[in-house]
Amino acid sequence: MRYSKVIVLAVLFFINKALLSQSFEGILTYKVTFEVNNPAFNDQMKEALFDKMKEEGEYYDSLIITIKNGDYIKEDNSKNKKKIVYRQQENQLFIFTQGSEYVTVIDAQKKTALKDDYPNPKVKKSKTSESLFGKKLKSIKLTWEGLGQEIYYYNADLLPINSNLFQEHNYEFLNTVLSTTKSYPMRVIKSVNQLITIKMTLVDYSEKSLGVNIFQIPKLEKVDTEYAKSVYETSGNQVLRIVN
Repeated sequence: MRYSKVIVLAVLFFINKALLSQSFEGILTYKVTFEVNNPAFNDQMKEALFDKMKEEGEYYDSLIITIKNGDYIKEDNSKNKKKIVYRQQENQLFIFTQGSEYVTVIDAQKKTALKDDYPNPKVKKSKTSESLFGKKLKSIKLTWEGLGQEIYYYNADLLPINSNLFQEHNYEFLNTVLSTTKSYPMRVIKSVNQLITIKMTLVDYSEKSLGVNIFQIPKLEKVDTEYAKSVYETSGNQVLRIVN
């Protein structure tokens, strides 16, 4: 009986190792563009909106994603140099901004950064005529009637992902997307009705072995400030301070 148990554990170990080896490990670089959907906005109004976004650190034109197994890091080139670290073990996102001692922590079981729950989208899979890096792309569209839509273009052969690693990652419906695509998206188009569209297109990818240390989080402590209380009351997210 004991010998059989050892065999079962050994088989499970190698199966798990094989599944992990099927996931892309490396660095993805995306070009990002913003477009205003509202026809009432003239060029001057659009420029003013983008200037405000730049000043607030919400505008960027490059996004770099570093991914290993179920962990990832997202870094943009905005004014605030925002860095998001997701760790599968905690199923949490840690959001860092350049020059700030504070870190926002979001439970990835939530669908958005907001406190209120968000409706599930309608999901539609499609074939497309588009291609990228010589690969034909399929798409999955998430639609929220009256709110907006998101389209993810992918090719399962190029950036394969073991979607089981992200099955608890409800945030931004990543588990919904990856459970269908089985790969990391090569192009993403997110549109908010009558407001703005964000387009992210893969321009480079590098498959390489990464150390686990890059996903380490500095020691954090709770803070009792009005800002932290306000964030928690309005979004349910925690604000912690980096311990020097």
